[in-house]
Amino acid sequence: MVYKSGNSEPVLCGNMNTRLELLRNYFNDIIIKDVAKRYRIRNIPQLEQTAKELLSNISETVSLRKISRHYNMGLGTVERFFRYLTESYLFIPINRFSFSTRAQNTALRKVYCIDTGIYRANGFRFSNQTGKLMENIVAIELLRRIGYKQNSDIYYWKDYEQHEVDFVVRINGKIEELIQVTYSSSLQEIKKGK
Repeated sequence: MVYKSGNSEPVLCGNMNTRLELLRNYFNDIIIKDVAKRYRIRNIPQLEQTAKELLSNISETVSLRKISRHYNMGLGTVERFFRYLTESYLFIPINRFSFSTRAQNTALRKVYCIDTGIYRANGFRFSNQTGKLMENIVAIELLRRIGYKQNSDIYYWKDYEQHEVDFVVRINGKIEELIQVTYSSSLQEIKKGK
């Protein structure tokens, strides 16, 4: 079962508990049917730990090395799980922009979940995370609009002082757009930020 974003069943459920249970079931189906069975993974708890760690850190850079150390798994195992989870379209990795492909491939990647409902039902969070959710939604929309066109790429950018641009859109080798996602509770707050 490949879960497709845009499935309206969770939204049409009236009861919030039923919605959350349905989204948890989608997540489990992806882990078990789309990943574990397809790639013949025996250690499903480790796969699930990796997926939940990624879910809990959407819209952030993730270090697969740190995940492997934290959960006492081999780095190769975590890298394989990450690849399988992205090939199943549960997660979308975005590379850091650099003019050097070597730097792009060695820098930490940002990770986004294909469905924010799955994140809300399964990810560990201690607050509303509105900013992260907004950035994740923008990532999904950018990929929908341009991410799968030929000669187009989406990156994030960060410099050595940790200044960051959430999305760098490159089409036909040319940077077309820079997008910064910001959550603000009022227009006044936006004006102060300038």
